[in-house]
Amino acid sequence: VCRFIVFILLSLNHIIYRGDRMSLLSIFADNVKHYRLARNLSQEKLAELSGLHRTYISAIERQQRNISIENIEAISSALNIEAYKLFIERTVDE
Repeated sequence: VCRFIVFILLSLNHIIYRGDRMSLLSIFADNVKHYRLARNLSQEKLAELSGLHRTYISAIERQQRNISIENIEAISSALNIEAYKLFIERTVDE
């Protein structure tokens, strides 16, 4: 699974933008919050489900943390989504 995530991260390198486009960190942060809210989870509940601390989840959503592959996997599992989806820029309508 970790090799797959590394492959996805390298494959998604093209979505690291400059200027008016979002960085990979901001895409990830926005998606964590989006999927958390879509599942009606508080930061505290997501932290509990993922085995992480609430303040860590908050820092991720505020783009204050660079996250490890293990924690990406824990969060995606808690959100019940495939990890790569956290790195895909969503449109405004999504």
